[in-house]
Amino acid sequence: RCLVTGASSGIGRAIARALVAEGARVVATGRDASRLAPLADAAPESGRVVTVAADLTVAADRERVVAACDAAYDGRLDLAVNAAGVGAYGRFESHDPSVLRALLEINVIALAE
Repeated sequence: RCLVTGASSGIGRAIARALVAEGARVVATGRDASRLAPLADAAPESGRVVTVAADLTVAADRERVVAACDAAYDGRLDLAVNAAGVGAYGRFESHDPSVLRALLEINVIALAE
C-alpha cells in the first residue's frame, strides 16, 4: 500500500512503475492526469493503481490525495514516496520572490500540511 507523489514524470514515475512491477498497490499522484494514465494501464487489475491528478500546493488537492489513500487502503499506508518537487536555477538575488514561494509551497509546505 504505497503513495507516490510526482508520479507523472521523472523519478516519481520510475518509482511508481517499479512498485507496480513488483506487485504493490499504488496511489499515484501528479499534476497531469494524461501522464498518470499509463500507470493504471500497466496494472489493469481492479484497484492495484489509483491515479489522482493533483497539485500538492493546493490544500483541497492534498485532501483528495489523502481521501484516495483512505478509500483504497482503509486508512493504512505502508510506504510514502514524495518525489514531487521543483527547483530553481540561477543566482538567488536575481529571482522574483514568487520563485521562492513556489519552491517552499511544493518542497516544504505540501509535505507539512
